[in-house]
Amino acid sequence: MVILMVGIGGFTRLSKAGLSITEWKPITGTLPPLSGQDWLQEKLKYETTPEPKQTKLKISSDTIYYTGMILALIVIQIIFGAFVAGLNAGLIYNTFPLMDGQIVPEDLFFLHPIWLNIFENRATVQFIHRALALLILALVVILTVKNASVKPDK
Repeated sequence: MVILMVGIGGFTRLSKAGLSITEWKPITGTLPPLSGQDWLQEKLKYETTPEPKQTKLKISSDTIYYTGMILALIVIQIIFGAFVAGLNAGLIYNTFPLMDGQIVPEDLFFLHPIWLNIFENRATVQFIHRALALLILALVVILTVKNASVKPDK
């Protein structure tokens, strides 16, 4: 763990990717600013360093939101991948994009109560896994195209 921390810290320092430290306080500097006024003072000190004046990308809050949404969908996709593997659902419909010659298979919701299909019906689990993959792909393409014109500030 220590080797990993030293390695990441060394890379950050050598690549000059870290934030500038405005004041070096090894003992009292372990506490963050505790009030809004303290944060404002630290921000003003930081703005006097050369780092904030360097080239920065213009990243909108929408881009951050949609990136977070895509990451959340990827986590859900990984969970459904585990369901597919655990239920051996990948063995029943092994053609793509059709499932048994259909886009939506007939046995999608045959278990009762209906919510049980999401966790125990192999067809439903595989269908959700496929649909999530296509949704994630579409969102990544849209986000990439939307941000292709973003240029760094100079």
